[in-house]
Amino acid sequence: MVLIDIGEDAIQALSATVDTASESQVEALGIAALAVILGLEREDTALVCPALEDMDVDMIKRTYSALVCLFLEAAKNDRSQSEVVLFLRSECGFAEARGDLVAQLFTGKKDDLRGLLSQTANHSYLPHLEGVEWKLEYCVPAPDNPAVRELLYRVCLNTINREDGREDKLEFVASVEELQDLVSRLKDACKELNFSPSSSVLGTHKEGFTRDTRSPFKVERVTAES
Repeated sequence: MVLIDIGEDAIQALSATVDTASESQVEALGIAALAVILGLEREDTALVCPALEDMDVDMIKRTYSALVCLFLEAAKNDRSQSEVVLFLRSECGFAEARGDLVAQLFTGKKDDLRGLLSQTANHSYLPHLEGVEWKLEYCVPAPDNPAVRELLYRVCLNTINREDGREDKLEFVASVEELQDLVSRLKDACKELNFSPSSSVLGTHKEGFTRDTRSPFKVERVTAES
């Protein structure tokens, strides 16, 4: 038996297509999944095609997500076409012809998928966060807009490129509400990192995570200005 760890939900979603989706619909979803993963199309346009017009929307979403997981996990483990067919037949109940169809789509793009995964796992070309500086500013009324009275945070992210050692800064201004929203989104991202399943899709794939434990970045406070 060939093990491709895509999770029970994905296996159930693919198994359900045996009785509810035609081969042309499965093929269309496979093509769409590959196109989105490789950045060739946006998800909202890739899933719009004549073959899927009569397919249940929920079934489209579940099957599409399952195929994304299948393609990424199979590419990560360098599975062959015959191994993918065997997995689909033994675990998802696919007929040989349907399994061959999906497996051929995969092997046609396997090299591209593996190249993309290797880039995702290597973050050395991206700037790394070294420090954060912030200051609180109070916007006083101006002659042309006397009603403006608000607090704004000016935030500066200090980054370094670890390939060439080049330092840089990214500055932005945010209101209290906008900064709270940013912090909330970052907390959500941390939760996803901690509880992400092994069969997650690109962007949260387990091989895509790196952790630098050499030194935590520092947070510096700059005296508030009025």
